[in-house]
Amino acid sequence: NIGRDKINSDNTIINGPVTIGGEHSPIAAWMSALEKEISSNEQINVLIDTLQMYATRESHDGIEGLENKLKHAGREEDEVKRALQKKELFVRLLARYSMFESAQEIFAYLLSKVECDYRSYVLPDLAQKSPAEVDQLFHQYVIIPCSNEIKSGVFCLNSAIAAGMVYWLAEQCFIRWHP
Repeated sequence: NIGRDKINSDNTIINGPVTIGGEHSPIAAWMSALEKEISSNEQINVLIDTLQMYATRESHDGIEGLENKLKHAGREEDEVKRALQKKELFVRLLARYSMFESAQEIFAYLLSKVECDYRSYVLPDLAQKSPAEVDQLFHQYVIIPCSNEIKSGVFCLNSAIAAGMVYWLAEQCFIRWHP
């Protein structure tokens, strides 16, 4: 039995808190594992179940795709253009790291957090709020909490990439801007 931390011969800690840049995070252990997977080129060629679920598009309201969802909600063309750009930021990040199992775990965790926060804090108010107020809800309850999850490691998140995750989930029909 280990009372607290055990140090392996390769200096990895077992049963102790994993940190990145001094921060404790549920993602820190995956980020640490990801560094090792990258350095040893340990790749996989399947998607983990949660990420596969989010990669499968299912329209529940008949409005498919990010662009159509934003236009249906009355959003302007320049907003649609920015949304597509941010979605592509996330798509490129996902493509760059999706062959590593730990990265898939990180993305699955973040996407499920984004969807849960959206369903809890944004979706209930879609009918009562103006587009600007809905954007504020997304920013406060979805984008900022997501972007704060990873500040260091193999990659970090910023608000543009976190917004890209929101837009990617909309493309996959998990998020919308209309009631």
